[in-house]
Amino acid sequence: MKEYIIGVDGGNTKTDYFLFDIAGNFIDFYRGGTCSHEGLHDSFAGSYRVMNEVFTNLFQRNKITIEQIKTAVFGLAGVDTPFQKAKLEEVVQMLGFTQFKVVNDSFLGIKAGTTNGYGVCSINGTGTSSGGIDLDGKNLQVGGIGAIVGDEAGGSWIARQAIRVVYDACYRFGQQTLLTEIVMKELG
Repeated sequence: MKEYIIGVDGGNTKTDYFLFDIAGNFIDFYRGGTCSHEGLHDSFAGSYRVMNEVFTNLFQRNKITIEQIKTAVFGLAGVDTPFQKAKLEEVVQMLGFTQFKVVNDSFLGIKAGTTNGYGVCSINGTGTSSGGIDLDGKNLQVGGIGAIVGDEAGGSWIARQAIRVVYDACYRFGQQTLLTEIVMKELG
């Protein structure tokens, strides 16, 4: 029976699913919407629902079964607390994976972007989070909780700031900005 490896990079906007054979040869790729419990109306059940649909389709089109997956790594937005990590590990087990690792998506950048496997990565997508892995393999993740604790950055924060300065310029006698034309064109 041929064996495979799955890699998932799940952000709050999009999720990339990679399938490789055990020798590391690329087999297939699928890009879908978020699988993050933080971005779905049905939370962790939604993470299961979305990933189950994707894996069902990915396995069918490649004529493989979950039993052929040797290992999988899930780098997911929303793995910011021990509770979230445990809940997402339950989701992955419910999907049928037996050998897997669930980590914050910031750790994927370190493993993918370094030859030695240690360093620091800052994620600034829809939200923001930073992770680090030291020489001994110990890791630390900071951020990802949101504006309530000052984790303000990423695309959603930048978009809110742009809309705020345009609103101020148009309706509050704020300083004029070149962003007004761009935002109005995008928003109609």
